[in-house]
Amino acid sequence: MSVSVQIYKFSSPQVVNNESLLTRVLNRGYDLPRFKYNVITTPRIKNSLVEDLGVSPLQDSYVFFCIANDEPTEDKHIGCDEPLDDYEQTTEKLKLRYPHIAVNDVQRCYDNSVDETRSDLPLPKPLEDRLLSMAALKPHHTESGQAFEVTGFVSFYKGAGSLVIREAEQFAAKFLGASQIWVTAIKEHQLREMYEKWGYNFVEHIYVPLASNGEVDNSGSSLENDIGATRPFYLEVMMKSV
Repeated sequence: MSVSVQIYKFSSPQVVNNESLLTRVLNRGYDLPRFKYNVITTPRIKNSLVEDLGVSPLQDSYVFFCIANDEPTEDKHIGCDEPLDDYEQTTEKLKLRYPHIAVNDVQRCYDNSVDETRSDLPLPKPLEDRLLSMAALKPHHTESGQAFEVTGFVSFYKGAGSLVIREAEQFAAKFLGASQIWVTAIKEHQLREMYEKWGYNFVEHIYVPLASNGEVDNSGSSLENDIGATRPFYLEVMMKSV
């Protein structure tokens, strides 16, 4: 079995018109560390994709979907009605649906928001039954060349996470002139080792305190508003040259 990586700008109608669906997908993925480590108490997307992911401008931000191409071997569907399937249920169903996916066999597909010579590229329906991983890129402001930052990264299938990150890196380097890819992660979520395996280097820690109302004080970081937390925490900033 093979996979495709479908690439869109955030301004694409395929992204804009599926905001509630993508919100559900992202919150499902981010709920795994949220519940496991009990640092963050609010969902990843609280207000809107644009606001909470900080993707601005939309024309310069991109999203990558890793999609299973072949028909499933079992008729298992990812629940999107109450009660929703959680992260573990989703990964287990995808394993049953696609037990033998070769994530190194990749077909790249571009929406016309990315390449005007292409046609509109619909997202598969139902998306959650075929979505293995996704990641987004947004401009990162630095004085040392063109750079982008990874955001909105979730993976529900072994090997699909590293694949979608690699595809995003290669796209940024080849088509966007990027020389650096940045990542910011919550230190307490223990993601640094994973990113280091993918070639990212640690840059700095940023301390994130709590305000008097119990919400995160984001004045010293790039975090969005309205984040709830049980205690102060640290961000780990990492960078990879591409």
